[in-house]
Amino acid sequence: MELQVVSFLLRHQPYIPALSELGRKVSRFLGLSSNLSLSEACVYDSIALLDWIWDSSCTSIAERSSGWSLHNFLRSDNDYYKWEFAKGMQFVARGGNMKILECFFQHFEGCGVTTDIVDLAACNGHLEVLIYLQEHTTIVHENFPNNWTGPGHYVCWGGDGIILACEEGHGNVAQWLVENWPHALSLEETETIIRSALAGGLMDLAQSLLPADRHIADYVTEFSHPLAFEMAVTSGRLNLNRHPNDVIVVVYNFAKAGRLDLIKRVCKNLPRDDENLREILAIDEGDSFEWRLVIKEAIRRDDMHMVDWLVKHPIGQASLIAAKATKTSLEFAIATTDTVMLQYLHDGDLLLAGDYMDGLVHAVQNGQLDAVQWFLLHAANLSNVEQYNLMDEAVKCGHLDILQFFHGSTSSIEEDFLRQIRLKGSGFKRTSNSLNLLL
Repeated sequence: MELQVVSFLLRHQPYIPALSELGRKVSRFLGLSSNLSLSEACVYDSIALLDWIWDSSCTSIAERSSGWSLHNFLRSDNDYYKWEFAKGMQFVARGGNMKILECFFQHFEGCGVTTDIVDLAACNGHLEVLIYLQEHTTIVHENFPNNWTGPGHYVCWGGDGIILACEEGHGNVAQWLVENWPHALSLEETETIIRSALAGGLMDLAQSLLPADRHIADYVTEFSHPLAFEMAVTSGRLNLNRHPNDVIVVVYNFAKAGRLDLIKRVCKNLPRDDENLREILAIDEGDSFEWRLVIKEAIRRDDMHMVDWLVKHPIGQASLIAAKATKTSLEFAIATTDTVMLQYLHDGDLLLAGDYMDGLVHAVQNGQLDAVQWFLLHAANLSNVEQYNLMDEAVKCGHLDILQFFHGSTSSIEEDFLRQIRLKGSGFKRTSNSLNLLL
């Protein structure tokens, strides 16, 4: 191989005979890095480079050079040979580079593509890679065959590729794998795939795999996509008279999807008597899915109607009273920088004292000047503001307008808080740090 830079330089030397041969010799002299492996060279996306490394690698122990080089082992050491093939397949499975896949299959012989490679390609949605592997392999196998040397290559398809493709929302990949799986899927495998398809929102795939006597509602879990919950609720087959926490999981999923209509429908089944409310509040204190998380999700969406409905619901009222009694931070202030939503939370006494400071830091980091001003005007106490260097935070996050606001003139209401902010960010050392961050 002749390097392009060598070819370019010699092109302007018309008096040198045999330029092409000289170019190849100069290129060989400059040579490859002795530590550059074939798989690591894949990042340069150059088939010419891969071919050069391959052609420069000796094919037997006797041909190895005296100096150290990885190229002494690529084609003369069977273990390293298969290792490099496997690493190259990992690169392809991550990025879907078909040129490199074809290059490796042209050069290597008698290697295997293991289940982790198939799973990785499926997880990343590279259908072309999977089709190529199926079409260009001698053996399609579920397990790693012992002492196999060829001809061609083999692929192990017995992993979790279908499930991973479903969970990542790659419906075309999951469907292709189901249709081309090397063995008939068992009932247990089919039901696992259905649940995974529901988690990824692949409703058509889940429907196509349903046993004749089953319904989507039979496979809905807390990890299912909101579409799956909607279908189950609409069908009337989802059992909503279960443990209250199960219903809260459903409500949380609908909150993420912005479906207040379905939340209202589901919550008709929730008990409202004192005994059951206490049971739900116990869930609220210890479980990952709690009513406060539902409210926070609605706040994050800036969905005022949903927030208002959730707050006024008896469970919402009881949950908030319990949180205030224990002075548990609701973390509502860091879920939004919308001043209309913040005003609603403030007027409804839904922000604890510490929430204002957390919200102020969050607003500075996200460059929301309106929210910064709102927190400074409405916080009754920001006594721990000196714990933060908000000026440096504004600089680090690149928010010049907020930095200018902290330095500028303000109303008397803001002045006490801003004086502390300026003191924290003042002095030669602090100014130097801020300048360094800007540079």
